[in-house]
Amino acid sequence: MAHQLPPRRPTGNGQKFDSLRYSDNEAATPPASVGVPDDMTGLVVELPDSFERPAAPMVPPDAQIPHPAPAPQVVQVKRGFSGFGVFCMAIFAQLLLIGGLGTAAYFYPDEASKVLDKAAQYLNADTENAAPEVVHWTPPEPESTLGARIQILELEDRAIVRGDRTAFSELQRQAKLLESDSANPIYDAVHASLVRVRQLYQVSAQNTPPQLDAQAIFPGAEAEPDLPTASVIQVLRDRRHTAHSRERAAYLLANVNTPPAQKALFNTIQDDPNLQVVVQAFSSFRKSTGYPGHDCFDSEAVESWWYQNAPKILGQN
Repeated sequence: MAHQLPPRRPTGNGQKFDSLRYSDNEAATPPASVGVPDDMTGLVVELPDSFERPAAPMVPPDAQIPHPAPAPQVVQVKRGFSGFGVFCMAIFAQLLLIGGLGTAAYFYPDEASKVLDKAAQYLNADTENAAPEVVHWTPPEPESTLGARIQILELEDRAIVRGDRTAFSELQRQAKLLESDSANPIYDAVHASLVRVRQLYQVSAQNTPPQLDAQAIFPGAEAEPDLPTASVIQVLRDRRHTAHSRERAAYLLANVNTPPAQKALFNTIQDDPNLQVVVQAFSSFRKSTGYPGHDCFDSEAVESWWYQNAPKILGQN
């Protein structure tokens, strides 16, 4: 009896198998003449006639075959109202509203009649010819007012950034023009700008200005103490020097109680174009002459006091 087996990969050229196994995992001992052809295209196994295939294992008729447990089913429970429930709720709300209105009309007939009349007027009104609803809002500033505010801010910027005395004087002039017109929208803007400029220079007056280059100002001077008073006054009054140099010169004249130095400080308060120089000259002038005022930008008050007290101050020196 011959059985045809599928081709298998040889273990070697002309080698023989020691044993064969079948699909039922039962071992069978083939005869010794079983061989493997070289080309492995067809393997023929010769079995003896007396070879019998083992019978399959018998299953008792009363045996219970286990079955896999069924997969658990997930049941989603949706909570909410159905369409019919929502409809019933809407009907109930309308009935409740009608009942409340009816009760209010029964106890307050006059008020209810007024409300119904207003509702009827609103429903029957001609929307095209109806008066527009009044909305309270702040109108924009006129172009003239807006332009004036922009001009004030520009003057303030120049006075702060560049120390422009002309810009600050213009702010002072506008403030005087508006003294009797506090309702003018420009009144607050002008005074606010003046306050900001004053506060800035009051703080900056506490700073010490940088030192002068003594050798460049006076030949032979190695430091500021070596500079003659006349040279310091010349730096203060000469506009060709920078504002920092003039400010430092005014700082150095604070302890010089001579008529030329005091006159130079007074004149600087009156006509120097830089506000920083004016502030420093005012501080030195108060220390040198005893001026009682505190407003460094009130040049008119300084002038009035100086003309009244200059003869006495200058005569003492």
